[in-house]
Amino acid sequence: MLMQIGSFNDYYDKLTTIEKKNSPKEIFYKGDFSLLENGRRVAVVGSRKVSDLGVRRARKIAQLLVQNDITVVSGLAEGIATIAHKTAIES
Repeated sequence: MLMQIGSFNDYYDKLTTIEKKNSPKEIFYKGDFSLLENGRRVAVVGSRKVSDLGVRRARKIAQLLVQNDITVVSGLAEGIATIAHKTAIES
């Protein structure tokens, strides 16, 4: 189940200057929101039409990120983003 954060200001105040530059007006999440508030995090993005090599690379990158305590954040777009997300959860 997706949950909406209480208000825009609740999460906006916690963003870095760079994150605030392009932040959305609403945000929905599933899982442990504290992972977005603390530590290092990165979004893995790429093609929606993925080659076999792209799949292998996305999986390897996600595994290395998780092994180094970096949270993989995803909007679950088809392709690379979903592959990286699923790999991070499995790692």
